[in-house]
Amino acid sequence: MFENYRQYIPEKEQSGIWAFRTVQSRYSHRVSASTGLLVERIRWCGNGEAVPVLRDFAVGLLCVSALAGLFASTGFAQNTQERQTVQDTCLKAMPGKGEELQTFIRNVEVPLHQALVDSGNVAAWLELRAVIPRGDSAPCDYRFAAVDKHGFAEPPSPEQMEAAIKRAGLKISVQDYFMQREALAHVVAVEIWAGIGSAGTPQQKGDFLSLNHYKVKPGANGEWLRLENTYWKPLVEEWTKAGNKGSYATYLLWMPQGESQPYNAMSLDDFPDWKSMTPGGSSLMTMWPKLYPGTDSTAVFDQHDRIRSVYNKEIYQISELLRPTAPVTK
Repeated sequence: MFENYRQYIPEKEQSGIWAFRTVQSRYSHRVSASTGLLVERIRWCGNGEAVPVLRDFAVGLLCVSALAGLFASTGFAQNTQERQTVQDTCLKAMPGKGEELQTFIRNVEVPLHQALVDSGNVAAWLELRAVIPRGDSAPCDYRFAAVDKHGFAEPPSPEQMEAAIKRAGLKISVQDYFMQREALAHVVAVEIWAGIGSAGTPQQKGDFLSLNHYKVKPGANGEWLRLENTYWKPLVEEWTKAGNKGSYATYLLWMPQGESQPYNAMSLDDFPDWKSMTPGGSSLMTMWPKLYPGTDSTAVFDQHDRIRSVYNKEIYQISELLRPTAPVTK
């Protein structure tokens, strides 16, 4: 690793902009050549590129160059210049308020978030309705997924919310909006996910999503992603080339972090209908012998099991998928 990194340093030093110094760890530091002050902590990502470290995760380090492709199947390009994230808000209806919450989402949340999408505050917004589990055992009755393709964007400010409410034609204030929602539902959790990769066809309203949450062992993020990209991503690509619909994506949890966090990674499987999601409904695994002749799929599953545990699997249906309805205006 460090031999390659030493080859990388002189190229940067020749620019006269940055100087680098190595340390006895997996990190280096970027220092201003003019002031000598520490500007950025650097980690070697093992893919031929030294990149800034966003945060020293308890479960491993997430490199900036990996933050591409989150919800790319919503139709946005994935590359290292457009790093996409998803802010996932889990909502649970207050007892006896299920129908009222559904009406509030339809009449207020959807037009409000369409306005936020059209104004460029977010790139897309999805309303996911819980299918399995449902009821008291379900962690969420709804998940709102706000997609941003410019990295880790701040939530809308009160001024931006006020402008979006006006644009949506709603006759309420920002305070009214939050008060009404809090009377109908409580926020269970808010998470921010960073996308690593995806394959397949664009998601559509009505699709079913399997959210597969994992606890990857410390230091095993790279191996988990290698297995996902080596086996499952090409499998989905081959499957869609054959004319099938659906998609697949992988994510790492950016926030919250900590040893008490029950999961830190996720894969998402998108199915165009219920039958495709049920056992025997998809022909995906029939592609395995063609792509990986001589490779036992059970052995690959065993490799996964050695580096991560399955926390849970949840099924949702996309009730709304909002993309810009007009050229984005800031």
